Amino acid sequence: MLRLRKYYFCGVMHEQPIIDAILSRLDTTGSTVWAISLFADASAVRDSLAGDIASGLRGADVVERSLARLPLYEQLRT
Repeated sequence: MLRLRKYYFCGVMHEQPIIDAILSRLDTTGSTVWAISLFADASAVRDSLAGDIASGLRGADVVERSLARLPLYEQLRT
């Protein structure tokens, strides 16, 4: 009987070295690892953060910091 196990790890990882460091600590022997990135365009990032800024959960500077990271996601091996 074949037993399949699936594990999901989710986090905000905008640099490949972060992903590589996590994977290097896991025993993936006999496993298939798929790294998948889901990210939004600049407009969606602004819209998403606007609510947090309006409610005081985040400062207005979060928008520029988040937008600056968007190109990094395109460089990931995902």
